[in-house]
Amino acid sequence: MAYRKKRKTCLTIVAEHNGFVMNKVFKDTVNVIVLGKSGKMASCVASGLSQAGWHVQSVAANAFEPFELISAICDPGPRKPVVVDFTQPQMISKMMPVLLEYHVDLISGVSGGGNAYLEALAIVAEKNSVVYGSNFSQGFIQLFRFIRSVPDKDQHIWDTAILDIHHAAKADAPSGTAIKLAERLGLEPNNPNSVASLRLGSGVSEHEVLFSNGSETIRITHRINDRKSFIPVIE
Repeated sequence: MAYRKKRKTCLTIVAEHNGFVMNKVFKDTVNVIVLGKSGKMASCVASGLSQAGWHVQSVAANAFEPFELISAICDPGPRKPVVVDFTQPQMISKMMPVLLEYHVDLISGVSGGGNAYLEALAIVAEKNSVVYGSNFSQGFIQLFRFIRSVPDKDQHIWDTAILDIHHAAKADAPSGTAIKLAERLGLEPNNPNSVASLRLGSGVSEHEVLFSNGSETIRITHRINDRKSFIPVIE
C-alpha cells in the first residue's frame, strides 16, 4: 500500500498526487483493518490486500460498535494499525473518537460525504495521517492529471459537461469522482446540465468528460470494469 506519514500536511488527497497510499516496505509492520465485512468494495479491498501479502483484518460496519475496532487495533501487538474505510459517510462520527484516542491512521475511499465529511477527516488529520480519495483507480489519476493540464484561460472556449454512470445500488449522485472533476473544471456538481448522473445495471462505474466548441467535440471516458483496479493504488 502506499503508506505515507506526513505530519505537516496530514490530509492527502489521492487525485492531487501520484497515488500509492502505502508502501510495500511496511508489510511486516502494518496491520490493515478494513471496515465492512459484507460490502462489495470492502470485501474486494480486504481480499486484494491479503493476496498481496498484507496482514488484513475485517471489521463489520453494520451496527458498528467501537469495541470491534478497538479490539482489532489492539490485537496485532507491535504492528502499526491502519484503518481502510470504503463504507458510508456516517461511519466517520463513530470512528473518530477511536482513531484519535489510539492514534490510528486512516485511508478513506468513502463517497457522498461532501464538505462535512472532509471537515471530519481534517479533524482526524490534526493528529493522524489521513489519505482520502474519491476514486483510487490508476486510470482516474491519469484522467484527473489530464483535466488538470487544461489551462484555465482555455476553458471558456469549450462547453464542458460530465456524465456519471454507476450501478443501480449506488446511494449518492453525483459521485465523489464526478464532484472532484466538476470542481476542477469550474462546474456546479448539482447542475444537471453540467453533471448528469445515471444509476442503472450492475457495472462498477464510468465517467465521461465532454468538451465541445460547436465545431468539434472531445470525449474522454474512464470506465472501471472490476473493483480490483483500486488495489494497486491503495497498495
